[in-house]
Amino acid sequence: MKIETALLIQGPLHQNTVLNVTENSCFAEILVSTWPPTDECQEEVMRQLKALGVRLIVNEMGAEKAMRCPPIIAHQALTTLRGLELVRSKRVIKSRSDEWYELSGLADLLAQNPTRIVFSNFIVRPWAYHPYHVSDHLYGGGQKCW
Repeated sequence: MKIETALLIQGPLHQNTVLNVTENSCFAEILVSTWPPTDECQEEVMRQLKALGVRLIVNEMGAEKAMRCPPIIAHQALTTLRGLELVRSKRVIKSRSDEWYELSGLADLLAQNPTRIVFSNFIVRPWAYHPYHVSDHLYGGGQKCW
């Protein structure tokens, strides 16, 4: 039985992206939002993802020049936003492309209260340093959250 939650994997193509997809094949919808490959390893990851039937969103990253933040933050924001725009499910879990987890437990937790944002913040920042810091490592929410 498929989990009625989308898995959005965001970031540069990495071998862990493939592991995240195969570990979580129980998700009804899996999207990878990234930018064009920059080397042969990333090209190979893209071939593997295409073979797995994943929805690939390959973003050209020209818009980051208009943002007043470091390019990697602009890439993160744009690929996350473009991925979220294409999610069809009522709930989504977003994961980084360089990490992988078995996520069915988090999907179950999210389904219990889909109006709440659930996140794993294992890189904790002091409140005075970065108020409202939400980790980019792993989070999820229902449609009313985004």
